Amino acid sequence: MAGEHKWLFESERKKPNIHNQYCLNVRRGDFEQAELARTRISKWFEDWDDHSDAHLLQGLNSPLDEQFISSVWELYVNTLLKRLGFEVTRLKQASSGTNPDFRVAGNGSTFFVEASAIYKETSAADKIWTQIRHNLSTIVSTTLGFAIRPEKMSATAPKSSDLRNRIIKFLGSVQDPKNITLTNSPEDSIELGEWSFRVNAWPHPQPDIESKAMLLTGMGEAGLVTDQQDLKAKLKTKSGHYKNLEHPLLLAILENSFVAGTDNWHRMGALFGSEAIRIPKDGIGEAESFRQADGFWDLNKGNRKVSAILLTGRLEVQWDQLPLPSVWINPIGEREITSSPLDRLRSYKVNGFEVEETSGDFEWDGL
Repeated sequence: MAGEHKWLFESERKKPNIHNQYCLNVRRGDFEQAELARTRISKWFEDWDDHSDAHLLQGLNSPLDEQFISSVWELYVNTLLKRLGFEVTRLKQASSGTNPDFRVAGNGSTFFVEASAIYKETSAADKIWTQIRHNLSTIVSTTLGFAIRPEKMSATAPKSSDLRNRIIKFLGSVQDPKNITLTNSPEDSIELGEWSFRVNAWPHPQPDIESKAMLLTGMGEAGLVTDQQDLKAKLKTKSGHYKNLEHPLLLAILENSFVAGTDNWHRMGALFGSEAIRIPKDGIGEAESFRQADGFWDLNKGNRKVSAILLTGRLEVQWDQLPLPSVWINPIGEREITSSPLDRLRSYKVNGFEVEETSGDFEWDGL
């Protein structure tokens, strides 16, 4: 735990962890990755101008993942910009919400930054699935692990003890676990009420050491990939808040993306238009690929007020290697963010259907 800000989480760790929520695992977890997450967040808090910021502290101590992650994202953006060499000023927030989060200056460039996280709504069935995963995480084994995914979900919860017993019985029926491979993994289908599950058995990664048997879980209903629509909607909402700003505006967006990788297909669609194929009317000739005029930065009628966007797929503060964001520059922006320390981050520009990448030299482990 970092220095004087240990109090940020100490009271939380004295409470029992009864939910399988990300924010509670970070605040209360008694394991190495949770400790790393708390250390990073505490260091980022040291970089925050106002340690009595009620809004920030409320989010950091919220039982809701959405509020917690949003506050951590603001801390991350603030510290990242300072590590890049910028001077960062937290702006006082008007009741109308018309002020961005930060004013940033460095190397002759001044701009505003608004930090915001995308968070998908969770259905009743997904909340049940979260609790099911938590209950199943108590199964331990020395020889076998299992992967489970829901194939049919409902707002009516299945009986947890019945599911546990079925999985334990299935694992007990597996013969010769050391010879299980990707192609011959034993599987079972479990039907309980209005729910159905697919379960696969795998060799335990730590044989002869009793530890959690649940190795992998599949996505629930909220796992549907809507990254392109979610990003575009967030950009439109945030850009509409600010008018007549003195300096260029950069939106720093935490996507909480399902893919959470380096594939930029959904970003290209959100920014420059959905990819489509035009079929010749007479059926003669080749089909033509094109982008529809529905992108946030459509070259003819797109948004010109947002000068740049800082994007991160996910922010898992407990990972050893903290992912760094990428910078996207608006090709039709009214005002440019001139040469600045942002150039040290990975950046992208568009050339037709392809994304041209420029690697940055900035490295940071979050500490």
